[in-house]
Amino acid sequence: MKPLLRLVEEIRHGIPSHYHVDLENRLAIAWGERKRKRFDIKPRSRGENLVATRENRARIIYLQAQDEDCLLFLAFILAYSPRSCVDFKTTEFVELHDYALDNKQQRASPEPEKLLKTMAIRRGFNQNLHYLNYMQRMFPEGFVNTILCFLLVSATFAGS
Repeated sequence: MKPLLRLVEEIRHGIPSHYHVDLENRLAIAWGERKRKRFDIKPRSRGENLVATRENRARIIYLQAQDEDCLLFLAFILAYSPRSCVDFKTTEFVELHDYALDNKQQRASPEPEKLLKTMAIRRGFNQNLHYLNYMQRMFPEGFVNTILCFLLVSATFAGS
């Protein structure tokens, strides 16, 4: 848990650029399409199966972390790689919950909102329900404006 708490403090007012690649890749695991076996193409290699299994396990753990506490979510996925999620015990979420209760008054910095929106569009998870839920809970003002813009654009194109 110590790396997680260190990261919480480090990213409190914005996410340093040296974390952006890992963050985007792990958000794509959490909020992107789940890797499924495809029977219409050649079978995956053993290595590809291992990666897919690891990423699917990480996705479950990442989404549980998001459900546990949105404030800790970004720090959590930066602290725990997909490989480390394989050994992660869900009982460790109790510690997350205790930390969250102690720090309930803290709010997320608005800095990551634009970064997350950019990553979501680039990686194609901008319509994912877990992503939308996170954005609504963490950045309610910006999220409402985004939804209003989307509705206006949709209505404009529908009327054309």
